[in-house]
Formats: sequence, C-alpha cells, structure tokens
Amino acid sequence: MPIVADITDPAAAEQAVQSVVSGLGAIHILVNNAGTSPWAEGMAPQGKSSREARFWDISPKAWSRVVAVNFNGAFFMSRAAVLPMMAQRWGRIISVTTSLDTMYRKGNAPYGPSKAAHEAFVSVMAQELEGTGVSANVLTPGGGTNTNLIPKDVTEEYRNALIKPEVMRAPVVWLASEASNGFNGRRIIAARWDESLPLEERLAKASAPAAWPQLGVQAVRPKGE
Repeated sequence: MPIVADITDPAAAEQAVQSVVSGLGAIHILVNNAGTSPWAEGMAPQGKSSREARFWDISPKAWSRVVAVNFNGAFFMSRAAVLPMMAQRWGRIISVTTSLDTMYRKGNAPYGPSKAAHEAFVSVMAQELEGTGVSANVLTPGGGTNTNLIPKDVTEEYRNALIKPEVMRAPVVWLASEASNGFNGRRIIAARWDESLPLEERLAKASAPAAWPQLGVQAVRPKGE
C-alpha cells in the first residue's frame, strides 16, 4: 500500500501512520531511512565540492532542509507510529544513521550533525521504550555507500569502491523480525553483518550500543542525582 507523504510535516506523518493502520489493520515496523544533503537537494554552495565547503558556506535554507528530513522527520514518524505499537505491545523502530567519523568530519555539515542528532534520539527512544515490547535500534552501512547522496563530482572508481546498499538487506530483516526480541538501543553496522556466523558471534562483530555511551558519563551532576 504505497503512501506518499512529507515526513517534515507532523500532520502528514500522523496521516501516513493512520492510513497504514486503517488499510492494513496495524503498524509493526517503522524504518526511518529518509535522508538528504545540500548536494542531493541542489542547494550546495556554488563552486564548492563537499570536501571544500565549510559550515559558513551552507545557506540557512539548506541547513534547515537537511535537519528537517534527517532529524525532525525521524521524530515526527516515530512519534506517530509509537502509540499504536505500544498499544499492541510489539513494534520495531529502525533508524538509519551514519558512522561516527562521518558525523563530525570536516566539510560534512549539516548531514553529519543531523545524523548525530538522529542517533542520540534513538538512544533516548530505546531507554523510554524499555519493557513496552517496542524497540528502537540503529542500522548503518558502516561508511561511504553508493547512493544518490554521494556528490556527482566523484570519480567512477571512487563510487565503485563504496559500500553497496544491498548490505542493509539481511540485518534490517533480522531487526524487523521476532528473532530480535529484546534487542534494543543498539547500532548494527551492516558491512560487518556476517550471515555465516552464529547469531551471538554475528552480533558481537557487527553491533554496539547506539550513540556511544561506552565513551563514559561526562556530565557533572548534583550529588545523589
């Protein structure tokens, strides 16, 4: 049942979910996969490649558009889908972000920061959904991937060396299935997903906590909080 909707519009996101529930009887899986960049939108700084552009070269319009799709859209869709999921006590929210080094790489604003915000949001969702039967996890290819977000000015040799989008297939199916019950607040790197390994070894190789909490608690808090 294809539905065309603008995920940057909260009312449209609500309507899309309601249409799924009305047409199919329920909603079980949400994949937050929509993403964009100034180069994909035709709003890149004139005369500058993605590696040459700096944050002051990015127009407010381009910045707002990327944040609206990559971050706000994930919030609007997750917010719309989570209540019916919790009511049935089963659901999967799967969010596509990017690698940590892509998030803070020079020349990669606003794409990288918007994906960092998205992943932090997944970590918050996972904690708040614990025990509801609904999970929130991250799936990322693991590096540069041959999609339409890659600037058109790169060489064919460079493009062919990138990760193929097909690596996402097997792990997203697993995340969306009953087999992933109890798996929550994690990130899977699709390029490391090895179907030949037993599941425990596969997850040890390909997954880690979402949003890098292993870096340690850094905040100074009042005693006893």
